[in-house]
Amino acid sequence: MKKYGKIGERPFVVFDSGDKSSTPFEHWIEARAKEKMGEHGTKMGLFIATLFSNLPYMMLCCIPLFAFVLKILYIRRHIFYIDHLIYALHIHTFAYTGIMLIVLATIGLIRAVPGPIAGWTIAILWIAFVVQIFLSIRRVYRQGWFISTLKFFTGGLVYLVVLLVALAVTFFITLAIP
Repeated sequence: MKKYGKIGERPFVVFDSGDKSSTPFEHWIEARAKEKMGEHGTKMGLFIATLFSNLPYMMLCCIPLFAFVLKILYIRRHIFYIDHLIYALHIHTFAYTGIMLIVLATIGLIRAVPGPIAGWTIAILWIAFVVQIFLSIRRVYRQGWFISTLKFFTGGLVYLVVLLVALAVTFFITLAIP
């Protein structure tokens, strides 16, 4: 086991010097990672910036996937996919705007208001944000409270998995593109 010193003195990324990669794909990934991130993570800032610049494209691709999740959840309602897609666009627009406003409010509240009051206010904003999305789904799809709640959490969990897979794919695409 190697020691690299204090936290501020350690390299950001350390690659094994041994040749433990067994498949050509592992060799290729390791070579791309060294090229993109630098031998000791010296280019990590540039890689993270590139990854962040690819996130809007990832989210744009996830909107039809969210519509597909809605189509599966509400398959017995005989609603066209395009209607789910339009609703997915509305929900994502609301989410982007809401998250942006909550983040700006958080920055302002942390600077202007004492800690506990700012914390509670921010928590109330996030709760109101989630409740608004839930009420929107309940109103659009016109189902009862129990079924709406069940589908809200099921759809949210499935979409979270979709987002995590999309983030992993975006990471590998950012790593692979020269």
